[in-house]
Order: sequence, then structure tokens, then C-alpha cells
Amino acid sequence: MTLSAQLDAFAVELPVAFDPRWNRIPGITVDGATITVDPEQYFFRFENSTWLLCDWNLVASQLLGIEESAETAVEQLALEFVQEHGYSTSDAGRVLATAWEVYSYLFREEHLPTLGLPQITANHLRMLREAATFMALNKVELDGHISNVGPCWFFPAATSVVYELDEEEGGMLDEVYHGTGFR
Repeated sequence: MTLSAQLDAFAVELPVAFDPRWNRIPGITVDGATITVDPEQYFFRFENSTWLLCDWNLVASQLLGIEESAETAVEQLALEFVQEHGYSTSDAGRVLATAWEVYSYLFREEHLPTLGLPQITANHLRMLREAATFMALNKVELDGHISNVGPCWFFPAATSVVYELDEEEGGMLDEVYHGTGFR
């Protein structure tokens, strides 16, 4: 375990209650909609206590409606947006709250009928929103060095512990998280 950065335990109140089984993950305490994280217990590696963040309201109002063109891919537009509007923060609670907003948008139930993935349910989307929210605390530096690693880095393993998923279902969630048609 590498813990070279300092961050005190923090709590954040999210708009909805998380599954209480997140309490199975060391360093996470879930009490309804209140999430508390103790970095010393949670992270396997924690070298950088800052994250690059954009305000969700700005993203929602200025980025979500942008369409890909023949000249510029959506990913490039997103990178340019982050370069222009991103800021550094050490407020990990704000990182989780923003991540919750992002993943609540991406993994929303209105997508279910058009996905062509009949095995994905509303309950799976809730699992994706929750796990992805914690994934936001992980960090890869611009040079490719992985500086922050928590249990959700190992997405299928973490979701199997929390939600008691078998390997196949955990792998399916991981695939949806990494390569979906959600937007």
C-alpha cells in the first residue's frame, strides 16, 4: 500500500441512498445518502490528493448538446472542454457529488429500451451509477502513472463483493461501464 498523499476522512450527502452493502468495502461507510470515505482504509495507492473537475451544471448546459462532426470527435470536444473549464480540487466530496451527477445522467433508465441489452435492468443501472461514482476517486496522471487506486479500480471484484454478483454478471457490468452506448 502506498499512501504518500494526505487526505482526511470526508463525507458527502448525495441525492439518493446508496446500497448499504458498500459498507463491505474497507474505508467506505454508507448511511442512507451519506457516504463517508476514510482514504487511509479505502485506497491501495494514494499519491495525489487533487483531482481535475468541471462543474456538472456547466457540463450539462454547454457540453451535452454538442454533436460529433467529421472534423472533431466527441472525445476531442470533451478534452477541449475540460482544458478550458477544468479546475484542480482537493475536495474529494465534491468529486463524488459531481461523479454522481455524471453517472446519473449516463446510466439513466430511459436508455433501457434502446440499448439492445435486454439483460441490463434498472437495478444494474443503479449498480453502475454507484460503482462509477466511487471510480471517480481513482486517478491516472497525464504521464500515464496511476497515482490513486481504490477497490473500485477492480470493478468486477468490487461489484461482486458489494452486490454479490457472479463472475459473469460482474463482467457484464464492467463491459457496460467501459463500452456502452449511453449518452
